[in-house]
Amino acid sequence: MMSTYSFQPICPAWVIAMWSLVCLGLIMHSYRRQRDELPARIRGGLLALRLGALALLAALLLRPWRETATPQPDASRVVILADASASMFDHTDEIGDDGKPRCRWDAAAAVLPEHFPWTAERLRFADQGLLPWTAEATALPGETALGKALNEALESRRRPGALPLAAVVLLSDGCETAPDSSLIEAARHARALKIPVSTLAVGSSEVPPNAAVTFTTHRLSVPKGELITLTAQATSDFPKPFDATLTIRDNFGQHSFSRQIQLSPNASATFTFDLPAIDLAGDYAFTVRLSGQGEDGRPADDVDTLIVHIEEPPRRKLLYLAANPGWEWRFLRNVAEHASDLEISAILRIGRSDEDHATLPVDFRPNRLFHRFNLPGNTAEDIGFPTEPAEYADFDAVVLECGAAKLFTTEQQAALLAFVERRGGGLLLTGDPASLPAELLKLLPAKDFEQKLAPVQNTLLVNREFIFDGESITRLATGKIALPARTRYLVAHTPKPAARVALSDDHGNTLLVAQGNYGAGRVAWLGLEESWRWCLADQKTDDVAIHREFWETLLSWLGHNRQPTLRPELPAGELATGVPATLAAWVTGPDFLPAPAAQVQVRLQLPTQESRRLTLSPAPDELGLYQAEFTPNVAGAYTIEYTALTTPDAIAVTAQAMFLAQDFSREAQESAAQPELLADVARMTGGTALHPPVNWTRLPLSEQIPQHISRTHFLENIWILLTLNLLWGLEWWLRRRHGLK
Repeated sequence: MMSTYSFQPICPAWVIAMWSLVCLGLIMHSYRRQRDELPARIRGGLLALRLGALALLAALLLRPWRETATPQPDASRVVILADASASMFDHTDEIGDDGKPRCRWDAAAAVLPEHFPWTAERLRFADQGLLPWTAEATALPGETALGKALNEALESRRRPGALPLAAVVLLSDGCETAPDSSLIEAARHARALKIPVSTLAVGSSEVPPNAAVTFTTHRLSVPKGELITLTAQATSDFPKPFDATLTIRDNFGQHSFSRQIQLSPNASATFTFDLPAIDLAGDYAFTVRLSGQGEDGRPADDVDTLIVHIEEPPRRKLLYLAANPGWEWRFLRNVAEHASDLEISAILRIGRSDEDHATLPVDFRPNRLFHRFNLPGNTAEDIGFPTEPAEYADFDAVVLECGAAKLFTTEQQAALLAFVERRGGGLLLTGDPASLPAELLKLLPAKDFEQKLAPVQNTLLVNREFIFDGESITRLATGKIALPARTRYLVAHTPKPAARVALSDDHGNTLLVAQGNYGAGRVAWLGLEESWRWCLADQKTDDVAIHREFWETLLSWLGHNRQPTLRPELPAGELATGVPATLAAWVTGPDFLPAPAAQVQVRLQLPTQESRRLTLSPAPDELGLYQAEFTPNVAGAYTIEYTALTTPDAIAVTAQAMFLAQDFSREAQESAAQPELLADVARMTGGTALHPPVNWTRLPLSEQIPQHISRTHFLENIWILLTLNLLWGLEWWLRRRHGLK
């Protein structure tokens, strides 16, 4: 409300002034002339009455009035901007009415009444634009952009149908951390528009003491069954010893450990927790929390999260394909029985076709041509070698006797090629490659083969720099791998350029040659069909163990590159809260080719235990890659469950992953409030720096908004006339009483 004062004389003001001077002269002349006729007291009273009557009459002639401009309550609006960045929620340097610390957001919200004397538009912001006010507000992601928010509020006056903007009220701690925002520049813009900006500063410019805790690493891998050791570092800048409790819990609530600690003034200390082993492989989130006594300046850094990946020992699934159930198969089964990380299945040709038994009566012909071991189909149904690529999907490597490969149909050859080239599976060919079909012959990593017979026991040499490396196979380097006398084997004289020799005899002839980059997979050829003879070579050495270790190492190398049907791809490094990230997954179809039309969904479990579902869309430039954008708003561990359906008839494939989001913003580093900055903004724009309790009716408003104008004439009423008549009457009575005319 604004008031102005003015006059509306009934005649020109100079005429009233001249008349008043004449009257004043006559009054003074009468006062001097009556000096000898009346006492001084009576003369003074007459002078006062005459001067009062003259002044009142002059005022009546000037007609003074007051004009009052009152904003129309429903014809304009005031925008209330509340800073909802992380610094407003993380810092508890405000004291509430109950004497307890409270966060800056609560302190700002407590100032706002339920109803304002004008139309109010309540908004909250960080750096992603203005959002509607909510009763249960939480910290918005990103940094603080005070200038950007003020400019957006000023530009709202251009919004179609919007009421004129009367004023802006900014509630903040003044910590502007967004690099592309300037509150001072926005205040200059508001001043040019003549829109007052009033400010309410919350928070303290003095940073209170703070205690914090963090893990020394945020991702840890531990083999299944081993003890878990977690290390956390606690820091205190309190001026006196700080007593606190360190607590570690996992996300499933199965482990909880606490320890009482004392931190020296302005010091840090490292603490180690030994946790029992976890028997189930997967990702686990462990949270450390620091609970202390005293006013902590920033409770947000009293919690930290670590992801522990419990590693499942690598387990390889092998498929053995042979033309007959020979001794090599029996010894490979023995290898798998003694290896905890190897599972073996087989398809063995145990009979001949009907054409081979044409001379026998039908009733006497064998009714089974193939036998399946550790595979579906061990019934009377006769199922041969795999025909579809999907039949290889669960295996890491395949061992194929060249004698069985010549029985493969065109479809079976194509399925095996797809397994190696596209799936990344491993293939070991054994025996004489002369019988290989043309499509499988190109898989061989060598050529120019020759059959040999060891007349005496032959010692084999291992290339430890290729396949057989590492501490787990020291037996192969120290022991003697020997072939018994009279053992037949094949050697390759010309390995391919991309292949390397892994095993040779004592004359330098190649028995095992491998190629690690055939498509996505790995291929090897072994010219030995009877490696089981190693077990009988020499009883002085543990040749059974050497044989077993050779096969375990070779098969592990072969199956190293196999890719799953659904492969999650998480962003590299730790994610930052408030920063968009891309969740992606690679999906292959039953043919091991990138799936072009899969349905991929994820279920996100947030650190707040809330769940969100997202649908991953095909990437525009990568076939088989599905992705979606997601912005983590809360620091902590996020669990992702992927579900992919490659074809309408396929079985859904699932996978799990976990990632960690950290708060790296300047909101977490700059905590001191800036009340001086907010006071400068209010002074620049014609607003006021508010302090609780606030009288909202006296808020400065723009003069350009619609207002109700009222005018009041002070002397145009009956009481003024009565007063004037009273003065004249008293003056006349007083003169008559003392005998004057």
